[in-house]
Amino acid sequence: MVITTPGGLYRYDMGDLVRCVGHRADVARLVFVGRAGLTSDMVGEKLDEAFVATALSALPYAAALFRKLVPKTHYELWLDASKNDPSYAAQVEEALCRNPQYAYARKIGQLGALVPLLKAGFVTERHLAEIHAGKRLGDLKHSSLILD
Repeated sequence: MVITTPGGLYRYDMGDLVRCVGHRADVARLVFVGRAGLTSDMVGEKLDEAFVATALSALPYAAALFRKLVPKTHYELWLDASKNDPSYAAQVEEALCRNPQYAYARKIGQLGALVPLLKAGFVTERHLAEIHAGKRLGDLKHSSLILD
């Protein structure tokens, strides 16, 4: 997504991926999908944030995938919830396996099973930490794929 001035003299590449979900009058209604260029590739699975956001979109809670290297390379599914439903992890795993590289890494054992964790409030906590680190409120965006 690129923002420009009416004269087109200045442009700023925000690095955001958006999807048009409709129009109101002459204005497009956009939904934030993810950050461009944010990709995880620990063992060849090549997950980008837009794909992960789609995989998590059916969940009733905010969620994110966190990369973990120990004890075996895997992802943690953090759910911003106080109650877990075991079907959530299975649902996300099925969606992630639509990526052939992820499915192959799981099949041959390079990538461990998805580990669901209840982390009520983690989205707010991450945003507060970013604000304390000097980030502006308007720059905060929930990320579906966390690389740290």
